[in-house]
Amino acid sequence: MKPKQKRIVAVLVAFNLLVILGLVLWISQTLDTDSSSAPTSTHLGEGVAEASASPAASPGRDISTAGTEPTDAAPMPSAASYEACQWRAAQLLTNAGLDGAVLVSGDTLRFDIAHSLTPGQPVDEAAQSIWLAFDVALALVEEACDPFTQIEVVVLAQGSQTATRISARVSTADLVAFDAGELSEDAFIQRVTYQVGDG
Repeated sequence: MKPKQKRIVAVLVAFNLLVILGLVLWISQTLDTDSSSAPTSTHLGEGVAEASASPAASPGRDISTAGTEPTDAAPMPSAASYEACQWRAAQLLTNAGLDGAVLVSGDTLRFDIAHSLTPGQPVDEAAQSIWLAFDVALALVEEACDPFTQIEVVVLAQGSQTATRISARVSTADLVAFDAGELSEDAFIQRVTYQVGDG
């Protein structure tokens, strides 16, 4: 190859690298814009709100205010309390870094959470989603958005070859008592109904 041809190839390689770098930057900005926008919550038909998480919440993060503008925690209007609480629960679920659906039906607040397991990741780690969902329920109670007396959390932990369903159910009163320190962790765990099975 002649020196002039080598220079042309070098210029073309440099140009290609600049174009690729530009595309990578454009894509990453687009993805950052999508993930930094408000949490996405969609209405899935009668009485179900879906939450899609952006970056996962870190332990101890205040999920009630993360990613939202400060607002006064005024009680929700009673006529729209189910739908409004459902919508707020979906937002909080997203702020906690969880993907799933929320349903307020009768006296029950239900979370259906999807958790993808990485190879070698134990199912127990997916069960931690239950505690994050309990945090969401507590945040709703603190916001006076609590038209429910029972909390049910169903986590579907999906691995490459298996799926495990973990469910937990507890009364709102027991969760609030635990949060207030009126129930020990052991006493609280005794009052939670757990079930584990194939997804």
